[in-house]
Amino acid sequence: MYIVKRVNNDKIMETKEYKFVVFNSDNRGKELVENPEIGSALILPPFNSFYSWLTSPITEIVNEHHFFTKNSEYKITKIE
Repeated sequence: MYIVKRVNNDKIMETKEYKFVVFNSDNRGKELVENPEIGSALILPPFNSFYSWLTSPITEIVNEHHFFTKNSEYKITKIE
């Protein structure tokens, strides 16, 4: 289980898994990847058009569990 925290306003989301959407040149989702990339976005399940959370594009990566998007800062923590 993971806790995804939007640092700006302390919004917390719990999830069993998460992925990152890489977009193509038309700004459509091209593929899902395990690690953040500049320009990708965090997505929480389900991993389809009915997703529960999708961030704006990532602009800066501190590490694989801490990154900044166009609008916010996010931290992901694994819980037991």
